[in-house]
Amino acid sequence: MITAAPFTLERWRDVRLQPAQKHEPPSPGYADRLVAEGAAWAYDDAEGHTIAVGGLYPVGPGQAVAWTYLGADCGRYMTALVRAMREAIATHKERWPVVRAAVLADFEAGRRLMAMLGFVPLINAEPIMWAGKTYIVFQKVHYGG
Repeated sequence: MITAAPFTLERWRDVRLQPAQKHEPPSPGYADRLVAEGAAWAYDDAEGHTIAVGGLYPVGPGQAVAWTYLGADCGRYMTALVRAMREAIATHKERWPVVRAAVLADFEAGRRLMAMLGFVPLINAEPIMWAGKTYIVFQKVHYGG
């Protein structure tokens, strides 16, 4: 069983990240901007430990970037997490009918999550190189609002 919880920087830091992810030091006001300008959420397990956080952040008219951090210990909750994340993204489909996400090319769990959430790799898109890492860009489009 998972419980939706308000996103906070403390909850984000509570997630026991997978080896492919790391807690980057946020800039001042980062968590507040994620919530105020976008949409952010967190999910706790039955013991109150945060197992995943994520959200949407606007990048243009009708477009947002999806982001998420999945805990290394969230495996048994994946079905419930995917269902909750799909619903959270769909809640904002009128505001952001186009949502993109970048996933490390060698992060298999991230690519699986994209598929489960209904994202597809951008057709003919070159991988993005940033900070010495390679990312694949995925997109989800909500047709008809």
